[in-house]
Amino acid sequence: MTDHQMTKEEIRLVKSKFPDLSDTELAVALRYSQQSGLDILGGQLGVQVFNKNNPDRRQVKYTVTIEAMRSLAARTSMWEGSTEVTLLCRNKKSGEPEQVPFHLYDPRNYSEVISATVGVYRKGFREPRMGTALMENYRKTGPGAEVWNKLPEHMLGLAAERIALRGAFPMELGRLYGKEELPDDGESAKPATPPPAAVILPRGISTIDDVLDRMYKTFRALRISAETENRIHEKISEEFGTDQLGTIDPNRVEELYAFIKRVTQNLQSERAV
Repeated sequence: MTDHQMTKEEIRLVKSKFPDLSDTELAVALRYSQQSGLDILGGQLGVQVFNKNNPDRRQVKYTVTIEAMRSLAARTSMWEGSTEVTLLCRNKKSGEPEQVPFHLYDPRNYSEVISATVGVYRKGFREPRMGTALMENYRKTGPGAEVWNKLPEHMLGLAAERIALRGAFPMELGRLYGKEELPDDGESAKPATPPPAAVILPRGISTIDDVLDRMYKTFRALRISAETENRIHEKISEEFGTDQLGTIDPNRVEELYAFIKRVTQNLQSERAV
């Protein structure tokens, strides 16, 4: 907490920096800035308003840097550091996903970074609180896009750390986000769903059996639990109307691939929170 009291001129500057804030929202943001010690004028604390023209859905979210999140965690005296980031990458030669410790990652060997996982240690917790960030869930356009394109492994690792930090310190960090975690459009806290795009199957995937084989390999690479695997099976069975996945209509191979990919990512996100 800081004892600094903002002057009227500083408050005016904050208001001009975040013109969408109501007087009440501005007062709350200023109070949070003072309590947390995050400099709202200096850029340590950002504020974004969603659904500003819809009073029933209006939301205010705070954005901070990863350094600020680490600092707030450290102030609790309960933070004991993080594990090394583990990346899930697609091998250029085999086309298969494989787990890679961050220090062994070489972009020359991998065609894409799929996800990053990291754990945060909190005193009193028997195990680190894990966070997994999926590349498809992060916007990489506009300001900051260049660093995402140049260092995807680094940026996704930081995103995973934010998730893990929020999980380990929900009271202190639960409402703090990185800018890339929020949509560009301030009108909605949930990005609009785009029209369905044509599904392009990866090389080597052409049949139902190919899709299921890829699914099981991904399960092993992600170390998905038996319970989560059963949940995914149940969702597939409900969607395609059969308990025998190998009997799914061969004409629905693209649909099956897209469905498995979406369900797996959603369940992984749930597990990370």
